[in-house]
Amino acid sequence: MVQEKIKSLLLLLIQSLASNLVYKVLAVVVAVIFWYIVQGGEIIEISQQVRVNILVPDGYGVKGETTLVKDATVRGPRSLLAKLSKDTPLEAEIRITDERRDSYRLRLGKDHIRRWNDRAQLTIHEAYIRVEVDKLAVRELPVEILLQGVPADGYIIEKTTVEPELLTVIGLQSILEKMHKVITAPVDVDGLQNNRTIIVGLAGEDTVSYSKQQVKVSLQVGEKKINQTFTNIPIDVVGKAKATSIDPETIAITVQGVPAVLNFIDNRSFQAFIDVSGLTLGRHERKVAVKIPEGTTIIETVPENVFVDVAP
Repeated sequence: MVQEKIKSLLLLLIQSLASNLVYKVLAVVVAVIFWYIVQGGEIIEISQQVRVNILVPDGYGVKGETTLVKDATVRGPRSLLAKLSKDTPLEAEIRITDERRDSYRLRLGKDHIRRWNDRAQLTIHEAYIRVEVDKLAVRELPVEILLQGVPADGYIIEKTTVEPELLTVIGLQSILEKMHKVITAPVDVDGLQNNRTIIVGLAGEDTVSYSKQQVKVSLQVGEKKINQTFTNIPIDVVGKAKATSIDPETIAITVQGVPAVLNFIDNRSFQAFIDVSGLTLGRHERKVAVKIPEGTTIIETVPENVFVDVAP
């Protein structure tokens, strides 16, 4: 009995749903359309970013960034704003046509936005921007090597060369007026013992461009040189035609060289002399000439001059 009642109820429900099915489906569709119209026409606000591109005449540039990003609020129908993506900023363009060096204060608005729909309102936060326009210039500047660190113990950098020595630099005139050289990226010489040639980049201004982005740096490494003084070196007199005497009779010589050379020389390795040929009677002052060992460089002689007395 119960089962028959359940069957009767199910049959009645099916008959009820089947009757006027087309009208019921049509009613649902109309309801969905009305819901979409109501929702699409709803006015909402969203946060959006605006990417601003600044364009200037040929031969001129912008001091600072040529692309700025501004925060904005967009208000309009939901159906319209649904097309906007927070991950894709709005694109704006400001074009300066004056061919002169100047500073401009400009207000960014919806007129600068590409294909803007006037059904939506745009509010840009901090809408005023300042743009400094300068003329582009070209200069040729020397390249300077930036060394970082120190060579190994007992070694020094004897010579550095860079190729090319000069680079052509293009940039704003106000920036190039303050530039006197182009500096390389740091070249690490820490613990260096041998000659080295490397390719390095440049560490100059980001707002200028160079004729080359890299240069070749050559480093010549040698043993560290030290100074050493040798005293009581006798002065020889050459060209002596008459009785002569000198004051003082010895000098001290300071030379520079690597320890491996200096350790094997002494006073006997040096020669000091003066030429008295042609001197007349009396007292004269003459510069001392010296010969030093190979592999050394003379730093000074003390004294440089001596007195020569020529007697009958």
